[in-house]
Amino acid sequence: MFVTAHEDAAVDAFAVRAVDYLLKPLRQERLAEALFRLAAAPVRATEADTVAVELGGVTRFVAVADVRFVEAQGDYARLHTATGSHLVRIPMAQLEQRWAVFGFVRVHRSFLVAASHITELRVEPGGGHAVRVGTGDGATTIPVSRRHTRELKDRLVRRARDVGRACCERSAAARPGHQPPDVGARAGHPVGRPCVRSTSRTSWASCSSVR
Repeated sequence: MFVTAHEDAAVDAFAVRAVDYLLKPLRQERLAEALFRLAAAPVRATEADTVAVELGGVTRFVAVADVRFVEAQGDYARLHTATGSHLVRIPMAQLEQRWAVFGFVRVHRSFLVAASHITELRVEPGGGHAVRVGTGDGATTIPVSRRHTRELKDRLVRRARDVGRACCERSAAARPGHQPPDVGARAGHPVGRPCVRSTSRTSWASCSSVR
């Protein structure tokens, strides 16, 4: 978290994925909000955070950051990445507990999803919900159970608000005179995530796509 009297450090803060960026003089309410966000922020998985998988007598190490979602298969769990899948003998409940700190969230009794890889939350024709993980041809649609829907929505909205605010602060630093909008007050704000495109679907656009 950056606390500074200089506005020109916002780009550096965004580059290192700072949780928040505070300008002096500080207001008590703003500092309290930042500390709450810092305490609630998940730890970001890095290449150093790995899980061992075995295939044909060979042990490989898969980076947690590369895992998009986990699928329960009996006493095993299948880790899905952009390039394939790996079966590990770790119960889903155990992975859910271990990887919560990395931003993984339970969306269904059979699925654990990395929130950072969710690109869409939508209402299905039957009234249920589903999330889209990944982009393009490699994207996967995963069902969201009713009991997990509300928690997932709240989590994605909080994450979108935080990312959107950071994105706007980055734009403000890069373009003199630009005033960041109040992300939280504008439903459908296009910067960062999410952008509400219809009443039945919420999808996300990257900051770079906004002009």
